[in-house]
Amino acid sequence: MTRFSGKSVIITGSSNGIGRATAVLFARHGAQVTITGRDAERLEVTRQKILKAGGQNVNVVVADVTDTQGQDRIIRSTLEKFGKIDVLVNNAGANIVDGTMFTDQSMDLYHKTFQLNFQAVVEMIKKTKEHLIKTKGEIVNVSSIASGPQAV
Repeated sequence: MTRFSGKSVIITGSSNGIGRATAVLFARHGAQVTITGRDAERLEVTRQKILKAGGQNVNVVVADVTDTQGQDRIIRSTLEKFGKIDVLVNNAGANIVDGTMFTDQSMDLYHKTFQLNFQAVVEMIKKTKEHLIKTKGEIVNVSSIASGPQAV
């Protein structure tokens, strides 16, 4: 039996980088993994890496984590496929820029950054809380500047 055998894990922003590596690692250790992001092609690459690493239970959800319906779809799909949530990894995040100086960027751009890097994290925690309490689950919030800027 592996460390996460039978555990159900949601990893936001798992279409590349830290999220992809995290998804592969959880799957390698026996977890049932929901991978999610906005890019179906990149999520397919993650899915293939999970399968190659020996993971067998992968749930792919194309969704925008800043969107309420996207959050609900991620959670509902995980519960339908795996029946529970043991771990939530809030990994999606970006430094959203438009190429102008910091002082010249629009408030809309700051709002988008706040939505992705803070609001979506809080909303996912609130929406999964009851499920995590039932399983005595865990929450991991990832913060990194390694992803670099995301241009709009």
